[in-house]
Amino acid sequence: MIKRRNIDPSLMAWLMNYSGLGPGIGDVHYVVDVDSAYYSWLRDDLKQEPSKIHFNISDGYNALMANRNDVLLVYPGTYTQTATLTWAKTMTHMFGVGNPLWRTGWKILITNATTGVAATMDITASGVSMGGFAIGQQGAFASCLTALRLTSTHFRGKQLEIFGHIASEVAAVATASSLELANGTLSGYGSTFEDCSIGVGGGAARSVASAAATNGVINFAGTSTGAAYIEFHKCRILSRSSTAYPCMIKNTIITGIDRYALFKDCFFHNFSAGHGAILDVAIHSLSPGSGSSTFVLKDCMGSGITEWQAADSPNWVHANMPIVGLGGGLGRVPTSTAGN
Repeated sequence: MIKRRNIDPSLMAWLMNYSGLGPGIGDVHYVVDVDSAYYSWLRDDLKQEPSKIHFNISDGYNALMANRNDVLLVYPGTYTQTATLTWAKTMTHMFGVGNPLWRTGWKILITNATTGVAATMDITASGVSMGGFAIGQQGAFASCLTALRLTSTHFRGKQLEIFGHIASEVAAVATASSLELANGTLSGYGSTFEDCSIGVGGGAARSVASAAATNGVINFAGTSTGAAYIEFHKCRILSRSSTAYPCMIKNTIITGIDRYALFKDCFFHNFSAGHGAILDVAIHSLSPGSGSSTFVLKDCMGSGITEWQAADSPNWVHANMPIVGLGGGLGRVPTSTAGN
């Protein structure tokens, strides 16, 4: 006799539609606040097995089986990590069940507030999908570097809020970010972020003292190869600064081997009090020459930024709007001559 999973049909229909996994979904597990109404609903109304209900993210993750499309559904609440949550199970997934908009208001928040935790989450497994919740790095220590570190390949992020640079202790740290593409040969390869918010316009204002010490909202941290066919669709890259030297995208990659990072229909916005610290550049590369990876801007716009890049290079930043010098895709007062 086949034992059928006791899953609410409406929840399964939503999950298949949202995740794109279709009928190939494996077991479904739940993370809830033990004091919330969601817990009693799952336990008493839906009669879920106790083994499927968890009260923290780590326990929920531990219950998943790799390579089966198992899913962890997270209900509204704040789930604080005291160590990096390393996601190492291939083809397992996690989705928030809360506000249907990308701006969740941190109603479902996975965060670190402990000193010494470099990354709140580190995705080391391939073929993982996540969406519908916020990932924060709120640790008040210089080693609390990023909210989400992507070390593996073929990750899909949908409607995520990913934010670091909240505590003043990391505002001037050159390697700090909200999203880090790790120092690995294929980190981020084939991945897509869709309708996500990366960075934050609040928290501590970034304040590095020079362009040489810059930090980025998104940090391509590899030193050999990278920017590997990763795409950002309809994302918002957000920043707050008190000096002009931080950037939105930091690239340390020297050799890109003809790989690209595509930003399609994305909005880059830097906030500074009284507009007193407009960023010098959106994209900063330590090696903007012939060997560096290609960053592609398609139908993007930036605000609070002076120019997209510090130097024009045929092998570095490509765009479908003119971006030589100060032109193209950056917010301007619309009273100048057409074309300026």
